[in-house]
Amino acid sequence: MIVEVESYDAQTKTVYLLRSQKYVLPYFKSKGINVKVLEGHLAIRSNFASECSRSDVVYITGAGHGNYDCFTGHLKVALWKVGDYSSQEVEGKIIHLLSCRTCRDLGKDLIRNGAKAFFGYLENFQFYTEPNNIDPLQDKYTNTFIKCDSIIDREVVNCSSVKEIEERVWQEYTNEIYKWIPIDSEIAKALLWDREWFCGLGDPDTSLISNIFENDG
Repeated sequence: MIVEVESYDAQTKTVYLLRSQKYVLPYFKSKGINVKVLEGHLAIRSNFASECSRSDVVYITGAGHGNYDCFTGHLKVALWKVGDYSSQEVEGKIIHLLSCRTCRDLGKDLIRNGAKAFFGYLENFQFYTEPNNIDPLQDKYTNTFIKCDSIIDREVVNCSSVKEIEERVWQEYTNEIYKWIPIDSEIAKALLWDREWFCGLGDPDTSLISNIFENDG
């Protein structure tokens, strides 16, 4: 089972729509995977802790605001904060957080408390939205950034290893950087920033399938 948390505000609503309607949740459903989605006002600490603590959860993915030591949900209230969660919520699980800065301290803390792997960003996750675009799902700027990051979710459920996921995410960002250089250098610079601060933690050979076998045995 997967727990997917989608916290959003006016700044990040396009990110939420692209993950939940285009790149992440639809892909999980196409694979026939059972997903518990906590979105909007449901993305609160009590719900999150309860769902993440389930023994059948093998992967947790989320989008929201963050800082070096925390990941936040609805109204920017902490869902995970260094030193303020139960190891049961993360032990034996693979985790991906699309947020600013969480890889530096929180990601390492999650690994110390038993998470098998963590994917995130060491500094701010940068993205652009297309000005005056009335259809967020067609926003070509944000689509580019979320498509790159969603490679993590897709490759996790395809049972790729941590090392393979890092390589594929890096290559996706690189491809988009070269595509955007002659079109809009600012987009290319932001993609380069995200690529350089992207972070994967855990045993390079860890994958969802090895994780499932370990949890079962």
